[in-house]
Amino acid sequence: CEKRAPIWTGFSRSQLAARRDGSTVADAYLAGVGRWVEHLRVLDVEREYPNLAKHLRRLAEDPAVRFARSSRAATTRRRARVSAGT
Repeated sequence: CEKRAPIWTGFSRSQLAARRDGSTVADAYLAGVGRWVEHLRVLDVEREYPNLAKHLRRLAEDPAVRFARSSRAATTRRRARVSAGT
């Protein structure tokens, strides 16, 4: 019987492995969830979870996260222009 990773993981070993800087795919998801928490004001991360806030600030400086955020912002601006008919 061949051993397989649980189907819910959906990631290869190389995707789960840490990058040279130590970040993993979990950090990518955390960066996204952190933005939602910030936007929706679900938690006061700075006050309630200072270590998490520090980690989120470090993630925000990651070039891949910055690229993803800029891509998302550009898409949002494009959609707003289309909706406005401009």
